[in-house]
Amino acid sequence: MKILVETPHKVLFSGSYTVLEGYPALAFAIEPRMTLILTPTDEPDPWSTKNPFIQAVREELQEYMLQRLTEAEVNALPWGQFHTSVSMPVEGWGIGSSAAFTSALTFAQTEAWGVGLSSLELSFLARSAHRRAQGGKGSGLDVAACCLGGVVFAAQSGGDAEPNLTSVDWPEEIGFILIRSGQKADTRKMIARYHESTKQKPLLSRRHLLRSIGGVCRALRQQPNDFLPTLQENCMCEREWSKELGISLVTPYQTQLEQALQEHIQSRRVVVKALGAGGGDSIGLFYDTRQVTVTDLVLTLHDFPLQARPTTIQQQGTVRGTTT
Repeated sequence: MKILVETPHKVLFSGSYTVLEGYPALAFAIEPRMTLILTPTDEPDPWSTKNPFIQAVREELQEYMLQRLTEAEVNALPWGQFHTSVSMPVEGWGIGSSAAFTSALTFAQTEAWGVGLSSLELSFLARSAHRRAQGGKGSGLDVAACCLGGVVFAAQSGGDAEPNLTSVDWPEEIGFILIRSGQKADTRKMIARYHESTKQKPLLSRRHLLRSIGGVCRALRQQPNDFLPTLQENCMCEREWSKELGISLVTPYQTQLEQALQEHIQSRRVVVKALGAGGGDSIGLFYDTRQVTVTDLVLTLHDFPLQARPTTIQQQGTVRGTTT
């Protein structure tokens, strides 16, 4: 019996760097959804050894099952062949294909073995596999968004211990347009630079940034009417912090967009924000749907050589679809 699994992609929304040290951060699940189909096979080892995420899922699942079965029983477990598909392009959008893939493959194989995992249990297991593939690094917030869906608030997610995850409601009146920044970001390089730079000296801008991230988290959880103003402050702190740190988080196109939308930004109806873990992977346009229409914003975007997608948050995380 084939097993079909669907999972959303994700956006690292706020705190994408400092989350590595256990500070609060936010992510949310978005379209497109990745589909993975796992097919039973008699092949003893059908999985590629070249992809580190595939190998990490295999190793993690073996260790997980060894806690429940004998070594002989684990060695006898069948592994299925799989293939994935996505309904629209994802490369260059900063939405985390590796996190979606790791979540989907982990879930599909455990389902094939009859292991029932809750969304939270899946997020912890897939997080371990994702970190293994990345050399023990990563907060797992991206995986949590793919597994749980919706908006995810994470705390204490910088180390090996399981993070504290909370689902948060998104304000109904806030719309979102995802924009491809056109800048290829090297996540590993940027994170390495972040760790290197933060060891050299404490930055006043970093304290301001952490306070602003906390403000965004509180606004989402307790005061949604203050969301756009606190998000705008977060953007300003990110700009100051990334400039001091030497990380190109804010791209030239983002600056130009801010200038073009200055009237809306000053009236706190629109916020333009860098997204992603690598620095400027993508740009988010957040707006108050009661005061600004998506048509107005799209007309402004026509003046820029940028691809854009009005999108909605995917409330459903990684789930099993129809089996055949």
